[in-house]
Amino acid sequence: MSIYNVGLRDAVARLKSSFHAKVLSESVRSILGRIHPSGYVPESLTGGVYNGMFPRTLCALARLFLAIGKPELLEAPIDYCLRSTLGNGLLGFPHIIGPPAADGGCLPAFIDDLPQPDGIANAILAWAMLALSRERNAFENRTYEDVAGILDRLASAHFFANRAHWRCDPGLVLNTHFEHSRDWQFWCCYDFLTQSFVASALGYMADVAQRRGDGRREERWRKILGALETNIAKAMVIERHGKKIYLEMLLPTGRKPVPFDGLGWVNLAAIPADWRGVDQEIFRNTIREWRRHAAIKFDGVVVTACDWTPEGHTGETYGKMLGWELVFLAREGCWDEVAGLLDFLEKVNGDGIYAEIFRYGDDQYGQPYNPGLAAPRWHVRDRGNGEQCAWLCWSMTEVRRLAGLSNREL
Repeated sequence: MSIYNVGLRDAVARLKSSFHAKVLSESVRSILGRIHPSGYVPESLTGGVYNGMFPRTLCALARLFLAIGKPELLEAPIDYCLRSTLGNGLLGFPHIIGPPAADGGCLPAFIDDLPQPDGIANAILAWAMLALSRERNAFENRTYEDVAGILDRLASAHFFANRAHWRCDPGLVLNTHFEHSRDWQFWCCYDFLTQSFVASALGYMADVAQRRGDGRREERWRKILGALETNIAKAMVIERHGKKIYLEMLLPTGRKPVPFDGLGWVNLAAIPADWRGVDQEIFRNTIREWRRHAAIKFDGVVVTACDWTPEGHTGETYGKMLGWELVFLAREGCWDEVAGLLDFLEKVNGDGIYAEIFRYGDDQYGQPYNPGLAAPRWHVRDRGNGEQCAWLCWSMTEVRRLAGLSNREL
């Protein structure tokens, strides 16, 4: 029997184990059970760590609900976010939306309206994936113009200065408030995650427009997508050790932007975004380079730290990052490493629902990895975090699918 088959057999045994089946099932039930009849979906279950609903989580919900055959559950959360966006006169989906009004009012208030193009693109992509998963229906007909208008604004010069000939602009989507684990702050950057989700939203929405006979929008969105993908190839690809890789971020300076010399979980974004235009060889090189530098060895398994620079890496990883990495490894046929990460989840996450953050050693945000700590251990934060838990749930369903297992019982 080949090494591949041994690894696949071991991974399947773990996926089918009572432990992993139970944690995945309970995590999915936690996501399903928090959907309010209004469509409100609270992000955090642990004492208000993250107050409100985050529209960016819609894409994780979309991929999960489609994987388990429950697409209809997406309508209410999408509608809730649309009502808040349009009713409050916002140009795009806000960063955070509040719970339903106590008086039963139909207009959800926003908590934070920071313009985050990656979050906006996540929500648009969720709507488009739902639309393309089924026949055209009343929900699609009622909401198409609203979502299309939000994409038109996202693809405008406000975020995407594709034609700024009078300055050194890379023709990418600028995210002035990219919510990053690095330094635990917002970054102003052209990041790989934002480019991946915006590109995918444009592609999926162009497919919807084609199906609806909206030729004007289809042509415009495909033209913008083509320009964006060309500019990503020009501005966000560098060579390292004789191989081309994608940058994590390109940092604006007011003149020519400069590459950020680091790699991390952001570089996995083509997987959750389902960006069909990514160069698979460059993407594969990128993830392998990151994993080679950012390895954390723990109790017989190797886990990848979320953020790496030439100075070192942190001792943190995240639920969605673990999930996206699992999908990458399964698609590459690296089933031995899939089995190792499943063992890590069993040892560190334990039998509770999936957590947001896993920290090795000192329980402090963004601390550098120190393998010399006496008796280091892992710290787990915010179990059931909406975005992290939903993405890890989807990732587990995708790994199960690739391993030949069914997800219909979830």
